[in-house]
Amino acid sequence: MNKSYDIVLIPEPKIASEAMKLSEILTEKGVRFTLDGKKYFPHVSLYMLPLNDIGLEKALELLPIIAKELKPIEVITSSYHYESEYIDVEYEKTPMLENAQMKVVNSLNSIREGLREKDKARLATAEGEELSNLLTYGYRSIGKAFSPHLTFTRFVEPQKDIIQNLPDKKLFDGTYLKLGIFELGDNGTCIREIKSWDL
Repeated sequence: MNKSYDIVLIPEPKIASEAMKLSEILTEKGVRFTLDGKKYFPHVSLYMLPLNDIGLEKALELLPIIAKELKPIEVITSSYHYESEYIDVEYEKTPMLENAQMKVVNSLNSIREGLREKDKARLATAEGEELSNLLTYGYRSIGKAFSPHLTFTRFVEPQKDIIQNLPDKKLFDGTYLKLGIFELGDNGTCIREIKSWDL
């Protein structure tokens, strides 16, 4: 039985706390989820992929090895970003972030079980780098198409002016301390931690 998983970086408590606080404030606008560290977890996605039970076991062997090769990752916020009713904060794409993603992708791509349903649908319209990534890795946001970000929520209705009413983006500068694997929920959410490892 395949399930979709998200391999992620987990932030230090300060960033997680600020993300949950902002997500909670935005709830009054009508949202699809609220970060709380229990049902929905703050994270930066590196690789979303479907795995069967054997693949999951293998991932749990490979990820701690990768975590040992990585150091805690300093992040610098570049801007808030609003698209398709998602609101997130984007991070500068540093060599450390790119290196972390490629280590994960190169290790786990061979145990991936096909494509997530969403990505099968995206094949019809994807072009260039995104199409190439979907065909090679089963995930579009890799390499040049990787935009590291922390998502706060997804609104039910459009909120075009939301960015003007957000706190200083620098609240989300800091360090990501762990590598984790989570069960993937709707709207790109991490809904259950399978396991995590210190960097």
